[in-house]
Amino acid sequence: IAQVALHEELYLGTDAMRLDLARFLQRLAAPLSDLLPRGVKLEVQADPLEVSPTHANLIGLVVNEFATNAGKYAFAEGAKGRISITGHRDDEYYTVVCRDSGNADANTLQQTSAGKGLGMRVIHASLSSLGSQAQWFLANPGLELRFVLPVTGNQDLASAAVTS
Repeated sequence: IAQVALHEELYLGTDAMRLDLARFLQRLAAPLSDLLPRGVKLEVQADPLEVSPTHANLIGLVVNEFATNAGKYAFAEGAKGRISITGHRDDEYYTVVCRDSGNADANTLQQTSAGKGLGMRVIHASLSSLGSQAQWFLANPGLELRFVLPVTGNQDLASAAVTS
């Protein structure tokens, strides 16, 4: 889903080397919402930040994994809830917070933090490629994933595409 949203954003954008992360996350939310259980809503609120397509894809993979896993595991069958994705920029950093209002407890936090499944490997590898790391918290209710991206002095994140 993240790659489809990325391709749409690049196709509709004016610059193939940069795109607005906030707009990309909004575009990503629509198909992700369709995968969530009835009664679980996905909300995105993000400050603008120009990023390379490579970085947008990595951030999209993390958001995709969080939202789909929260949809599968965070809510009892038939329960209502919310998954929120926020992005906030200050002078030096862009902080992304993924949060669900599900039924997480201390055991869930411990299992998630130590997770070795494919989804967790995708999250950790993507964040490592971005120079960041996953920070997990209990959100009361729910679970929160937070990661911080440096924007000051980081030309790759703030503008041009990176080479692998």
